Amino acid sequence: MRYLKISSARSLKIICIGCVLFVVCVSSHMMANAELARVSSLPGSSLQVKIHPASQALAMMEQNRQRMLADDRQKKMLENTTRLLELAQQLKVAVDKTDKNTLSLDVIRQADQIEKLAKQVKDQMRE
Repeated sequence: MRYLKISSARSLKIICIGCVLFVVCVSSHMMANAELARVSSLPGSSLQVKIHPASQALAMMEQNRQRMLADDRQKKMLENTTRLLELAQQLKVAVDKTDKNTLSLDVIRQADQIEKLAKQVKDQMRE
């Protein structure tokens, strides 16, 4: 009997490819089952679909994961907008303390910080 010599790097690569293929197959199976369940639950739908309990469990886990991600995103946006409001109020107080001929570097830094945070909030809202 002949045995193939496979390096550990090559076997690791083969294992990784196998894992990726498995995840892709499971994901596409879950999405197909979720879509079938959605279509069959529509009013007036005559489509009767039996979904394997394991697929239902995977679909519910995915829904829970999506819900948790959305909750985390909402929480981060709320924290960032609260921080944005605080920074804007601090900037207003700092600008009120200056006169028309002077503008401190701290005010400019605060304005830059507000601009960066506002961009982050805007990008989070687009996701």
